[in-house]
Amino acid sequence: MNLFKTTDEKNYRISWILVNSFGKLKISKSSYYYLVMVPIIVKFLEKVENPLNLELGGSIVPLNLELPFSWYFFYFGAVSIAIGSILYELFCPELIRNYKNYGEFLESGQSDNYLDRVARKFKIPYYFLSFIGEPYIEEKVKEKIKIEPQRHYDEPTYKEYEKVVDYKYNIKYQEERKNQFNKLYDQIKYKNVFVIYTSFIFYILGFSAFLWVIIENIHFVIKHLI
Repeated sequence: MNLFKTTDEKNYRISWILVNSFGKLKISKSSYYYLVMVPIIVKFLEKVENPLNLELGGSIVPLNLELPFSWYFFYFGAVSIAIGSILYELFCPELIRNYKNYGEFLESGQSDNYLDRVARKFKIPYYFLSFIGEPYIEEKVKEKIKIEPQRHYDEPTYKEYEKVVDYKYNIKYQEERKNQFNKLYDQIKYKNVFVIYTSFIFYILGFSAFLWVIIENIHFVIKHLI
């Protein structure tokens, strides 16, 4: 999905890396539940008499069900974060969503073909992995194999074969692979800039609304303590 692509994406300060950090927050993942639960709770409380009188030990105890914050701000925050999360899930490159850095990518055991597919998907023409070489260097020795003669009076002959005796890491391959991963990561983190900023704005609106709810809660507690 390369919609809303701009020509000079690297001039922008906000990338998918920042949006990715928002998308992985627990509050972002829970926003979908709030979209369902908040209307249900509001409807329920509208039908309950406030204050609710409870009879305990022959005495009537009034229970105030008034909430110390506005449901509108809370629900607006949940909707905003949910929209930001949907854009994040749809458009954030899988490479950035799954891996913070090359170390995590290396631990996952993904192949070079995966990187190549990502590069081709985002149409990065210079990125090809074929020149990197092999991840391991085979250490070989020459071994003579004795070939028995077909006739008993002929002399035996010997033929040399190369035999693999050990493998070792190809340091150059590892370094070039890391460099190519970082180059690819830097390229795709600015893809779909319009969507990046849209998702970022919705996250900020949502978090701001939740922050306002928290401030209202603190004010409510302080007011009743005083």
